[in-house]
Amino acid sequence: STEFGTEITHLPNYTEDEMSQQSPLESLKKGTFFKLICGASFEDCQEIRNLSFVYTLAGTDCIDCAAESASFNAASEGIESALNYAKSKNVRLRKPWLMVSVNDDSSDPHFRKARFDANLCPESCSKPCIKICPADAIALPDMESDKTSKQILFLNENKGGGVIEERCYGCGRCIDVCPYKVIFPVTYVRNIKDIEPILKKVDAVEIHTKGNLHEFEKLHGNLLKYGANELKAIAVSFPDLGPETPKKFGKWSSLVEQNTLNGAALIWQIDGRPMSGDIGKGSAFSSVSLVEKLTNVYNIDTNEHGKSYLQVAGGTNDSTVQRLIKGKLIGQFKRKKGFVSGAAFGGFARKIVSTWLNKLPADVVKVEDDELIFKKSLNAARDLVFISKNVANK
Repeated sequence: STEFGTEITHLPNYTEDEMSQQSPLESLKKGTFFKLICGASFEDCQEIRNLSFVYTLAGTDCIDCAAESASFNAASEGIESALNYAKSKNVRLRKPWLMVSVNDDSSDPHFRKARFDANLCPESCSKPCIKICPADAIALPDMESDKTSKQILFLNENKGGGVIEERCYGCGRCIDVCPYKVIFPVTYVRNIKDIEPILKKVDAVEIHTKGNLHEFEKLHGNLLKYGANELKAIAVSFPDLGPETPKKFGKWSSLVEQNTLNGAALIWQIDGRPMSGDIGKGSAFSSVSLVEKLTNVYNIDTNEHGKSYLQVAGGTNDSTVQRLIKGKLIGQFKRKKGFVSGAAFGGFARKIVSTWLNKLPADVVKVEDDELIFKKSLNAARDLVFISKNVANK
């Protein structure tokens, strides 16, 4: 159970003073920041809307979605619907930040889709791609498992089957297990000019980088050029780049801190094991160990000037925060160097709620229109959020 209770009507309720004390920025400062990652390439608008609705009610600080208009609008609608729902229950609920993700390198795995021609699949194939796909993004007419309503709809329109593109978020597991190697990735880079209308509306932007300093500088400059000047936060997400990490970090830090957009919070997101949090509890080790490596091996201080925050991602799940507490990296163990301000949850956070969303009847679009599934979804979400929000008490 959680401090939020188990009834739908029992939601986190803030007084006027608490509204500012519980803001996303304050959560960063206290080390209780929780971010939902809908996925930089996940574009199933119905699910994005329902995930945003449920996690807003659960108390998330930030929702990160694909930088394209339909996904952005779906997340916005989910957030506003949640706030209106809470208001109808006489509950004061603060609004989370809405963030979009962009990239400076087409090799970033977060910005790709799987694709294949189903006609190339032999009848004898055991179809491991279907079993391993965490997003139910593959549909084939002779698949043995029960089909979701979206798989059925896709097959009605695409008789041969294939990848449901809007549901694929690029984890690549199907590519690795395909015995006939017919599945391949399609990569892309978000064009900042194309998303200019979104940049004027979002609260935060996250830059995914693989270390190409020239492309990073160009992308950052385009964000400034095309209107990202009213942001509450800007995040930089990066993996372990080996011995080059300190040098790259120094360049990013120098560039971004000198041009921080109108005092926006700067979040450094370390990406441990991308898109793996739903695989098992062990995947949480990667991001936590990267925090320690950043501090102890690379000697990087992500908050050297007291203006930035460190966040873990990549393999995060319900054991991540406990690992951070055990390593004295979060909560009451706050220290200048290596202190973690929060965690971003993607595959795991989606999985525990989507398990219920997938049970919605085909004619039900909004999760709140099915009371039982709404309750189950909300309970699952706030149990995860509560772990992060309870850090201060550990």
